[in-house]
Amino acid sequence: MDKVKIDEKLAALESNESSLVENRLKHVLKMTSVAIVAGANSLLKVAAFWNDKTLAEMAGLECVPDDSTLGRAFKRGNYQTVIDFEAMQSKLRNEVCNNFLSPILAHSINQVERMYDIDGSAITSFGSQEGSMKGYNPHKKGANCFQSLIAIDPLTKTVSLAWLQSGNTHCANGSVDFVRQLHSLYPKQKNFFRFDSGFYCGKLMEELEKQESGYLIKAKLKGLEKKFNQLTWSPVKGGKDSKGWEEATFYHICKGWNKPRKYSVVRKKVDEVKEKDTLFPDHIIDKYVYFCYICTKELTPWEVHKLYGKRAVCENYIEELKNQMGLGKMKSRCFTATSLQFHCSILAYNLIRWMTVCLGKAKIFKWEISSIRCFLIRVAGKISRSSRTLSIYMDKEHFYQEELDIWMSFCL
Repeated sequence: MDKVKIDEKLAALESNESSLVENRLKHVLKMTSVAIVAGANSLLKVAAFWNDKTLAEMAGLECVPDDSTLGRAFKRGNYQTVIDFEAMQSKLRNEVCNNFLSPILAHSINQVERMYDIDGSAITSFGSQEGSMKGYNPHKKGANCFQSLIAIDPLTKTVSLAWLQSGNTHCANGSVDFVRQLHSLYPKQKNFFRFDSGFYCGKLMEELEKQESGYLIKAKLKGLEKKFNQLTWSPVKGGKDSKGWEEATFYHICKGWNKPRKYSVVRKKVDEVKEKDTLFPDHIIDKYVYFCYICTKELTPWEVHKLYGKRAVCENYIEELKNQMGLGKMKSRCFTATSLQFHCSILAYNLIRWMTVCLGKAKIFKWEISSIRCFLIRVAGKISRSSRTLSIYMDKEHFYQEELDIWMSFCL
């Protein structure tokens, strides 16, 4: 954390607080992020984590604030604090790239075109928090929620930018400003974005074309049925998994668009499959299952379909964030405070992911956060105080001793 200058970046955040305040917001943000790394998913657990005398002594804390004090500190942030905290992820990435070297980092730095998977996700809320409203919530229909918009770098598994929005916001709302902000963080690099059908929007495509960024967007099938019947279909020649599939391309312009765009579509006959037995009942038209995309790369429809299929891993990363890093579980009556707690989870997740990238150990890089936490962070040990020195002794026969040694040598 010292090499990537976390303290300096947190100190630069603007906040509505006096210099005489005892529990500064920058300290609270760091304490919360570190506690989330260890598994805390509420301010009460953050306070309990730091109440450990050994941890408090190692961090130089003379007095540990309780959960209500932590909550008041978050409320001293403002909208600009949230914006600065969002941009901090890009600064963190730059520091990591400048100070460390690994095969994945080298590949990331030398990328001609950086890929991003962008997706929205509902975060169910309970109680009456500011910004918590009824909206699209597939996990708990009818319940109040917040909406998140997250851009993930699939190469490093890190979050490049994230927004927390009110619950009644559609995922495509603000997407133009979102990609604009993401482009401003890395203005010199070329980008390629992958979106699901929720972002099937002409204004978003126009903005990406202005930035000269590539994109792959899954198209909604409504209104395209007649087009499909008029196409000339050809069998896909792409290996065993392409057996029975057909592909075609066409140009189409939707209402409000500034120009027609190229569509790539693949289909497969599903006579023996009933709609209730398939994962994609809305994709079945006249006993064919269809998948349609708009892509700026010069690829065949089947190659576009396979490229979009790789986007599925971003759903796993978002679920990992929500279930293993407590994303959105810390909430406050103040929306700004809730946003800052949301970004503490993002920072904690990125810190762990950047460590796995810098270690250059493929086995650790493949692990989920819960596995890293179980095998490398929450490790049993014995504390010894002798000669005014605090020492921690651990078993030499750890189940993943090689990985633990690499992890500890990097931390030290």
